[in-house]
Amino acid sequence: MNNNVNIIGEYEQARSLHGRGDYEQAQPYFEVALAQTRPRDEHALQLYWEYSLCLYQLGECAKALSIIEEGLSYYPDCRELFFIRGKIYYQIGLLDQSRVCFAKYIGIKTSLLNYPEGVRDNSTAFWYLSLIYAHEGKTEEALSSLKLLDMENINFAKLRVLGSLFIKSGINIKLLIESLRLNKTINEPYLAQLLLKLETYEACLELINHSDKKYSLHMEWMQCQLHLGRYHEVQSMIDEDASLIMINDNLSIYYCISKWLQSPRQSAAPLLANSDHNSPYVQACLLMEEFIMEKAQVILESTELKNKTNSIIMKTSLELFSLGASPLALDIVEHFFSWNRIEAYRELGRKAFKLGCFQEAKTLLERSISHEGDQAEDYYRLGLASAKLGFYKQAAEYFLQAVALHPENPLYPCLVYESLAIHAIKILVSKSDCLMDNPQLRNELLRLCTLKRKSKRLRQLLLRSENNREKADSGYNYSDIYYAVDDISEGIAWNINA
Repeated sequence: MNNNVNIIGEYEQARSLHGRGDYEQAQPYFEVALAQTRPRDEHALQLYWEYSLCLYQLGECAKALSIIEEGLSYYPDCRELFFIRGKIYYQIGLLDQSRVCFAKYIGIKTSLLNYPEGVRDNSTAFWYLSLIYAHEGKTEEALSSLKLLDMENINFAKLRVLGSLFIKSGINIKLLIESLRLNKTINEPYLAQLLLKLETYEACLELINHSDKKYSLHMEWMQCQLHLGRYHEVQSMIDEDASLIMINDNLSIYYCISKWLQSPRQSAAPLLANSDHNSPYVQACLLMEEFIMEKAQVILESTELKNKTNSIIMKTSLELFSLGASPLALDIVEHFFSWNRIEAYRELGRKAFKLGCFQEAKTLLERSISHEGDQAEDYYRLGLASAKLGFYKQAAEYFLQAVALHPENPLYPCLVYESLAIHAIKILVSKSDCLMDNPQLRNELLRLCTLKRKSKRLRQLLLRSENNREKADSGYNYSDIYYAVDDISEGIAWNINA
C-alpha cells in the first residue's frame, strides 16, 4: 500500500512539473514512477504517454521511442503513443513508418487516456499525412488528407508550408483549390491570402473574381495584378471608383506603384492631387512621386507625419522589392534615408524578416552587413532566413559569425547546432533509399534528431530566463526572431536540393 502511495506521489510530482514546462525536473520523477509501476496499474498507460512526451520535448528521441515501444507492447491500441512515434519518425525521414503511425492514430477512434478537454484533435495528424503523401507523390491521398484538416486548428504558416510543398510536388493548383474549398473550415478571404502567399496569382485572381466577397478583396486582387505586370488593370479599378482609396489606404500605394512600374514610367499626380493630403499614405506617395518623377520635394512640417511617412516609404520599398523592382526600391531607400543608408537597409531587411519575406530579408541584410560586420543580431536573422529558405549550410555559417561576435550569448550556438543537424539529416535521408534496413544509419539519424530537439529546448529555456527578459527590457528585443526559428524543419523537403 505504501509503495503504491509512493508511486502515485512521484507520478503526481512529475505531472505537476511537466505541466509547468519544467521538463528537466519532471524527467527523474517520471523515471522513478515508471520503474515502480506494473504494466497493468491504473495509471500505467497515462504514465507511458506523458513520460514519452516529456522525453520527446527534451530531445531524448531514442529513449522516447524505447518507452513508446514498451508502452505499445502492453497497450497496442494507444493512439497517443502512435502520434509521438509518428512525429519522431517524420523528423528523421522515416516517412513510411511515420505514415503508418499517423494512420493508426486516426484509425483508433477511442482514446485510452484521460484527456483534458479539447486536447483530442486529428488535424495535426492529417497535416503530417498530407505532407508525407505529397513527398511521396501520391496526389489523391495528399488531397484527401487535406480535405479533412480543421483549418481552425492549423495555423497559416503550416498551411503555407503544406501548399508550397504541394506545388513543388507538381500537384495541380486547381485540384489544391478544389480540395481546400471542399474543406468547410476555410473561407474565401483566407484562401485568397494563402494563394497570394504561394505566389499562385492567376489562381488567386480567378478565386476573387468568382467570389461573393470580391469587394473585401481589392488589396489581394491588386497585389496579384501587380505581380503579373498588369498595371492598367490596377489603374482602371481606381479610375472607375476613386472612393476605394478612402476605404483602404494601401490601395493608393498600389495605384502609384502601377504607374511607376509602367513602361514608360507614368505619373500618379492627377490622382494624388485630388486625394486627402492629410493622409500619411497620400503624403508618402507625394514624396516618392516627386522624387521618382524628378520634381521638387514636398516639405513635411509635422515630425509625427514625417515618422509615419517614413514607415510607409519603407513599406512601399519592400513592396517594390518583392515585385522585382529592386533598383527603384533601393533608389528610394538611398534617397529618403541618405543620412544612413546602411541603417535603412538594415531596417528594411528587419521589416521584411518580420513580415516573413525571407528572401527579401536575406538580400537586404546581406547588403547591410557587407559594410558593417558587427551586427550579431542581423547575422542571427540571416541565419534564420537562410534556414527558412532551406539553405541550412549557409544558415550555420551565419550563426557561427553571430557566435564569433557574441561568444557569451548561448542562443547562437543553439542555432548552429540546430541548423547543422537539420542539414545533416537532409543529406543522410536524401542519399539513402532503405533507412529501416540500416540500423546504424537509423541510430545516427536519431542522434541528430536528438541534437536538434535539445537545441530547440535550450532556446525555449533561454527565452524563459530572467536574463533575457532583462535584455529585452533594455532594448535588446528578440521577440521577432526567437519565434521565427520554431519548427524550421516542419514540412522539410527530404531532398538536399530543396
